[in-house]
Amino acid sequence: MKFIIIILILAIVLIAGCTQQSMKIDFYSCTQDSDCTNVGCGCNCSGCGGFSYDEIINKKYVNEWYQEHNCSPPEFCPAVCCQPMTIVCENNTCGVKLTS
Repeated sequence: MKFIIIILILAIVLIAGCTQQSMKIDFYSCTQDSDCTNVGCGCNCSGCGGFSYDEIINKKYVNEWYQEHNCSPPEFCPAVCCQPMTIVCENNTCGVKLTS
């Protein structure tokens, strides 16, 4: 009898696990410029302008981004050799615009 109960419990757990849909985070969604921020595992010249990072994402997902990329923010990124850029929310997507 115990064996049947254990099998039923395992079946319920497996079925429940299979029916849950995983929620994929939309790191880039935004409604205004202030929703967005820069993130990165290191410095580079592709994002500079005072921020020399890998991507521009919604700031409410910063911790999740670093967990997914298995890294921490760099301590300091010098803004050298880079075109000035501004973080923007355009068409509900975080990004950058070149500034002069």
